Amino acid sequence: MEDFFAPLVAKACLQVMPPGANNFNVDSVRVNKIIGGSFGMSTLVNGMVVPRDTEGTVKTMSNAKVVVFNVEVEATATENKGTVLIESSDQLMNYNRSEEMAMEAMIKSIAECGANVIITSSKFSEMAMHYCERYGIMMLKIVSKFELRRVCKTIGAAQLAKLGPCAPEELGTCSSICVEDIGDTRVTVFRQDESDSQISTILLRGGTKNGLDDLQRSIENSVNCVKMFLGDGRLCAGGGATEIELARQLYSIGESCPGMEQYAMKKFAEALEVVPRTLAENSGQLATEAISSLYAAHQAGETNHGVDISDGSAKDMAAAEVLDVLATKRSAVKLAADAAITVLRVDTIIMAKQAGGPKAG
Repeated sequence: MEDFFAPLVAKACLQVMPPGANNFNVDSVRVNKIIGGSFGMSTLVNGMVVPRDTEGTVKTMSNAKVVVFNVEVEATATENKGTVLIESSDQLMNYNRSEEMAMEAMIKSIAECGANVIITSSKFSEMAMHYCERYGIMMLKIVSKFELRRVCKTIGAAQLAKLGPCAPEELGTCSSICVEDIGDTRVTVFRQDESDSQISTILLRGGTKNGLDDLQRSIENSVNCVKMFLGDGRLCAGGGATEIELARQLYSIGESCPGMEQYAMKKFAEALEVVPRTLAENSGQLATEAISSLYAAHQAGETNHGVDISDGSAKDMAAAEVLDVLATKRSAVKLAADAAITVLRVDTIIMAKQAGGPKAG
C-alpha cells in the first residue's frame, strides 16, 4: 500500500509548494473520505472537493469566475414591520412584479460583472434560483466557514458581506467546477491548473469508516514528515535501529560512570528500547529475543540493523530503505528527556517542602 500512497502524498505536497521553497503549509493538503470502493481507487485532485451537490441544474462550469457571499441570496427585507393594503388584483401583480424586477436586476448585475458561479454560506431563495438559472449561473451553498475559507484560498476569491456586483479583483477563478458521483456520494470538484494550485486534495476510497480514518491519520503524518524533511534533509535508519544504537552507547557510558548517575543513564537507555520492542510485539514476535538479536548485531558493528516485521530477524534498515527523518527522531528524544527532567524536578520540590498542619508546641 505504501508504494501507492507515497507517490500520491509526494505529488500533493509538490503541487502546493512554491517554486524553490523549502517549506509549505500542511493545511494546504486536504483529505476527503468517501465510503465505497477500495483503497487503490483513491485519487489526487489538483484543487478542492466539497462533499455536496450544487443548487439548480447547472452542474458543470469551465473557466469559472466565482463570487462568494457571506449573506443569503434573496430579496432584502426591511427592518421595520409594515402593513400593505392591496385593493385590486392589479396592485397584487405589481407588488410581486416589483420584487421580481429587483431580484432580476441584482442577478443581472452580478452576471454582467463577469461572475458565472455564486457561492454563499447561507441560502438561495426560490426567486434567486430562478434568475440564476435564466442567466446560466452555477449556485453552491457551503455552510462551514472553514470550508468556505479554503475554497476562497483555492480560487483566490474575496468573501463579500453585501449582495451585489463586485470588482474584478474580488472574483475568484477556477479552471473547472463540476459535480461528480463518486460511489454513492455526490461531490463538487474545484480543479485548477498546476500553476495556479494552492490546495490539493487526496480523495480516499475505502469500504469501512475505521479503515478510512486510519488511512487519513497515516497520510497526515506523511505530509508532516515531508515538511520536516524539507527543513532538515538528513535521514537515519528506521525499524528501531537508531534507538538500539543510542541505548547501547548510553548504557556503556553508564557502566563507566562511578557515581549514582549511572542508574539514571541505564534507565534512560532501557526506555529507548520501547520502539523496537513495540515493533516486535505488534508484528507477533518475541520482544526479548528481537532486542537481544539487535544488541548482538550492533555490538558486531552492524549499526543500521533494526526489527524486520516480516520474518522477525534483524535486517539492515538502510539497505531495505526503511528510514526515519532525523529531525523528528531528535525532537522525540529531546522532548522525552525534558519530560523526565521536569518530573524529577517536581518530585524534588514536593519532597523538600515542609508538611502543613499546626506547629509543634
